Amino acid sequence: MSHPHSPPARKLSALNVTAFVLSLLFILPLVPAIGAILGIVGAVRHRPDLRGRGLAIAAIPVGFGVVIFVQGLLAAIAIPSFMRYTRKAKAVEAQESIQRLRRSAAELIGEQGRFPVGRTEWVPKTPCCEQPGRRCSGGSAEWDAEPWRRLGFGMADRHYFQYRYQSDGQTLSIEARGDLDCDGQYSSYRLDGSIQDGHPAFGPIEIENELE
Repeated sequence: MSHPHSPPARKLSALNVTAFVLSLLFILPLVPAIGAILGIVGAVRHRPDLRGRGLAIAAIPVGFGVVIFVQGLLAAIAIPSFMRYTRKAKAVEAQESIQRLRRSAAELIGEQGRFPVGRTEWVPKTPCCEQPGRRCSGGSAEWDAEPWRRLGFGMADRHYFQYRYQSDGQTLSIEARGDLDCDGQYSSYRLDGSIQDGHPAFGPIEIENELE
């Protein structure tokens, strides 16, 4: 039984408890920093009739420490993963375009008995990283030349890769290259094909530095 003249037990400060709890929530972006700020408020404005000032003081270094170290570590993991995903999404363009050219070249064998003959340099001539927005402009007049016109191939929209075609009629090579993060290193794709017994035969797409 408590003494009749003992002072009433002090209640725990809800603000200070909230500050400490929020400072520990490292899975929620910036929430620990809010906990640290509430800790500062709770420590400065602590009422003598309440308990828990130590929780408010503890929330300050814990909250800011979590933001700086734990969330910084998470960002160091997440950002490279995001950049890799972005480059992978860009790389899809090259494979899809090469497959389009493969189908067009194969269809023309039935009409002409051979692949479209021709040899091109890289198209567009100017690398994508040297163009506005670090992407190649769509609708270039370079696609109007042969053998692109005969293949029905061109890039109408902005894109990330340059393309090159070479064929003597019996063999062909289709290439794509792109500097996906503009660091001077290219991702390269190449498809070789030939006519065997009157039918087109293609190897797999050879890839170098897929995500460079």
